[in-house]
Amino acid sequence: MRNPVRSVLLHLSLVILGVLLLGIGVARLDRAGDQGATALVMAAGVLLLFFCPVFLIRALLLARGRARLLRGEGEIARWRVGPADWAAFHAFDAARSASDPARLGNEALPRADVPAEGAEIIAGRTAILVDGSYHVLRPRGIPELQAMRWLAVAGTDLACLEFALAYPAKSGTVRTALRVPVPSAATDAAREVQRWHAARIPSGEALALGGKARALRVALIFAGAGAAAIAIALAWGLPAADAVDPEDFGAVAPWLLAAAGGGALLTAGVVALIALLRGRAD
Repeated sequence: MRNPVRSVLLHLSLVILGVLLLGIGVARLDRAGDQGATALVMAAGVLLLFFCPVFLIRALLLARGRARLLRGEGEIARWRVGPADWAAFHAFDAARSASDPARLGNEALPRADVPAEGAEIIAGRTAILVDGSYHVLRPRGIPELQAMRWLAVAGTDLACLEFALAYPAKSGTVRTALRVPVPSAATDAAREVQRWHAARIPSGEALALGGKARALRVALIFAGAGAAAIAIALAWGLPAADAVDPEDFGAVAPWLLAAAGGGALLTAGVVALIALLRGRAD
């Protein structure tokens, strides 16, 4: 992800918008003649609260990981790639992506040119920064690191470290790649990165999401959190919709909590359904 902090701000804004829309809808429930518009406003707010918190949490985790790697926590090696080497890498990367876009597309999307000081690569134990673009590298994560390759760039002394990644999908697994340029001066450092990650890749082909069992455990966690939120809202006391004062947080909060719980339950259902369908397809 090029900018996790921007993603955090985006999804936080959407969560706030969802709360505002739901609050506006609750405030309009006692008005006659515009129930259709009120329902649409509340539906939009509920949908935002269903999905955006999940993406917000993911973006927060990525932003935290990026900040830690920039501070050097968990770092294996770092190096710089000069403009000439970057240009050679960019041409090589474009040709390799075009050779098999469905499997070898570079998700880092390297820019064509870099400044005179070059582009910085920071390789960590669980992630890597490529010219500012942050990517997680976990054998059982999302995306899932499944293989590594050391590639030579013809006509140059430049090499390329390629990570084979996989994402879960309804039809099974979507594969992509992440490529990192390695100047000759950084060969030893890059080889150390390769050894570190290669030693942690499970033998055989793993499934993205770590298999159906892990996906169902994730769904169970979401379901438990959603049920707990709804139970808390009911214990708190859900006032009648037409009696809710939008300026009274104590009256609106249980409805917001119940909506968030419903979103977690819906997310659990979607994850479980994808896992079951993938299991059948596999």
